[in-house]
Amino acid sequence: PAYNEAQRIEACLTSFQENDYPEQNLQVFVVDDGSTDNTRQIVDNHAYGDLITQDHKGKVAALNKAYDKATHDILVVADADTTVDEDFLKRVTAPFQNADVGAVSGAVTPKQNKTGFLHWFQTVEYYYNNLIRNGISTVFTTDIWFFGCIAAYRRSALEDINGFPAESLTEDMDIVMRMRRHDWKT
Repeated sequence: PAYNEAQRIEACLTSFQENDYPEQNLQVFVVDDGSTDNTRQIVDNHAYGDLITQDHKGKVAALNKAYDKATHDILVVADADTTVDEDFLKRVTAPFQNADVGAVSGAVTPKQNKTGFLHWFQTVEYYYNNLIRNGISTVFTTDIWFFGCIAAYRRSALEDINGFPAESLTEDMDIVMRMRRHDWKT
């Protein structure tokens, strides 16, 4: 999903394009959530990803729009300000070899070249969440502390919970809790 992400969307697309992953196994969609900057033009000019547009309805509506268009069994979602390492797609999809896995989340590390209070707050939040996530995963052998900014979902698990929950403000945590109730591992 992207809303007014002209400053960051190209880096996101390029990082996914540079992934070492079989192209025939990929469908890349960028859902522009009614941006008023030139996000759409940047995506149109980039050779990677199909642009889907919608009026400004929010992240969950954008996720569901891409979910409806996608045909592959594993859906990887990323916020437009997220960049990934070149082996990310291989690493995030590997756990799905276990048929019981419904969702996987990547660890998030903020870019160090940003400044300001918001970046400082986000940095603390991400490091704290990584710490909590690792602790919960180790103790309970499951991951209920989830990063929705970079995650992968099994289509059949999303179908079990009726897609991304429109009524939720924290769709990432809500999805995982719903999947756990349907006996999916996360």
